[in-house]
Amino acid sequence: MTRQYQCVIFDWDGTLMNSEARIVSSIQTAAERVGFPVLPYDVSKQIIGLSLEKAILTLYPDADASGIEAMAKGYTDCFWMNPVCRCCRSMARKLCCNFCTVKA
Repeated sequence: MTRQYQCVIFDWDGTLMNSEARIVSSIQTAAERVGFPVLPYDVSKQIIGLSLEKAILTLYPDADASGIEAMAKGYTDCFWMNPVCRCCRSMARKLCCNFCTVKA
């Protein structure tokens, strides 16, 4: 097969998936699991676009290092459990293996 493209770039949010609800749900579930207050949807969505640690500290400014670590793990676990996310990860791996050369 001849490679037609050297690089394929996807705009994730809004193109492949509207992830707002997934982000909010994941942060709320993580908070519940670690015993932090579950904040309202509109408050939780304000962290979209921030790095994960900054997002957690924005929502929970009194969180200590272990709380931040637990929230980060909980959030990541919840977010990637979504079947759409697992499907997109699988698709990206297949595209990379079949059509792309990754250069460091």
